[in-house]
Order: sequence, then structure tokens, then C-alpha cells
Amino acid sequence: MAFISIDLSMFTYDEIQSFAGFQDCHLDILEKAFKTKIIIRSQELKFEEIEKSDELKEVINRMFDIIGEQGDIHNQDVS
Repeated sequence: MAFISIDLSMFTYDEIQSFAGFQDCHLDILEKAFKTKIIIRSQELKFEEIEKSDELKEVINRMFDIIGEQGDIHNQDVS
């Protein structure tokens, strides 16, 4: 099984926390929607390679764009 890695070193700890959500609720939403496991460890995000990997990367990038613009992200932004 292959994993895709995304470097998060350009984001602050608070931005990464906002991305993951309270008790990783945003990660849970993404995992269910894309049927993959997402792991964040020391400024690196990894997920199992899936058929929709490019789409998931776009969603992740957009979520960080929203965080950059608004300072936070909400469940309805992720759903």
C-alpha cells in the first residue's frame, strides 16, 4: 500500500490544528468521504493512495486556503 505525503511545514501549528478540527473532526469527515486514513505527524500529512487522491489533495489545499483567508474553518466548510 502506497502513501501520499503533503508537507505542512509552511503552516503554523494553529493552522494545522484548525485543519484537523476539534478532536480531529475535520479529518474524520475527509476520511469518510474519501474512504482513506489521514495521518498528521510533525508537519507532514499522509494518506493512503486512492483513486481520488488528486481530488483529496485539492480539497486539502482549499481547506488551508480558507484557513488562510478566514483564520479558521468550520464543519460546514469541510462537509
